[in-house]
Amino acid sequence: MPYAYVYAPVSGTVSGRNKYCTSTCACAGDGNLHSLCTCGQPCVWYDPVDIPTCGSTPSIWLYVSSDIKSIRTFIQYLCCGGAQNDYGRAIIVELYAQPNAVCYIGSVKFGHVAFPRVQHGQIYNISGSIQIGTVMGGSYGNCYTGPHTHMERSGGETVAPCCCATVSAGTTPIYRWYYQTPCPTSLATDQSREVAR
Repeated sequence: MPYAYVYAPVSGTVSGRNKYCTSTCACAGDGNLHSLCTCGQPCVWYDPVDIPTCGSTPSIWLYVSSDIKSIRTFIQYLCCGGAQNDYGRAIIVELYAQPNAVCYIGSVKFGHVAFPRVQHGQIYNISGSIQIGTVMGGSYGNCYTGPHTHMERSGGETVAPCCCATVSAGTTPIYRWYYQTPCPTSLATDQSREVAR
């Protein structure tokens, strides 16, 4: 049974894990708690990772290993207390091991996404990468203090480097999922996918 990976969407230095990074650079952070975007009950989202972009607003890319053949995307307003603007916008990406959204693996969420390049409920067959949107500029209260990418995962595990480590777009693993081959078609898989939205 192989692993499927999602890699860093931009290059930069990790500034937040489960807690925000401070000058001590403790691996999982030792600053204030790093909040998830709004999460339903039961909450199936975990391990936020922030990567600042040094004031710039580059494109946000979903970079995946070759195991991931298709995705389905959903646009929701879950961040910054559900603000109905770019700062609140989240894009949930379901990951699949086969084309046409067959064989669900897990999901990744991108928060604070400007200019989405994917559509709500749309399936995309991909090979390695697809542009999700753009990093937001400016700030929005305590929720968004400057340009960065915010990621969360549903299922799988976090393999991102520790606080203060440098990551490279498309090559540094952030999350991974262990999945079965051949793909099982079970009600449990369908239920986990519904909860993750």
